[in-house]
Amino acid sequence: MKRFLAALACIPLTLTGSVFELTPAIAAPTAAAQQAQQQQRAKEQRAKAASYRRYMRLGYAANKQRDYQTAQSSFQAALRIRPGDPYATKALRNVRGFVRRNELIRAANVARQKRADALGQTLQQATAGQDWQCAVAVIDNLTPLLPANSLKRAELLAYRSRLQGLIGAEANVTRWSTICSQASLTAQGR
Repeated sequence: MKRFLAALACIPLTLTGSVFELTPAIAAPTAAAQQAQQQQRAKEQRAKAASYRRYMRLGYAANKQRDYQTAQSSFQAALRIRPGDPYATKALRNVRGFVRRNELIRAANVARQKRADALGQTLQQATAGQDWQCAVAVIDNLTPLLPANSLKRAELLAYRSRLQGLIGAEANVTRWSTICSQASLTAQGR
């Protein structure tokens, strides 16, 4: 029993109301432990800040190189570190805008190429049928689809001049066909 009382004497007692309760002693964190925790949190914050800056720099560099996929994933990683960060949010929005713009340009180029291919086939048919007026009309529709300083455009314009000479000389008037009409050229443009 003495041992029990001796052990009981080692446990601090707390007074609540008029009843004594037995509570184990809880050691308060020491100043050294608190300082170590603060240092650890500061170290983690510095590491996060360094990662954020690294992802942002990588995103900007990839964007400059027009590597939009890498830029987008870098800015998303920066946002995971700092959710809602206005700089990363704006950079990500800009990259997504560049991607959309490039997709629209690519689609327009594909449509332009399809139209140019269709006009090229009509030009071949008109030339084979010696329908010079149709050929000139096709060239007039095809020329704006080509870059201003391209060799193909210059060749088409020179060919158009030769065709105008044939039309002026009324060469092969009896063999002119109706391969294309103004209505069929505008229908191809749609």
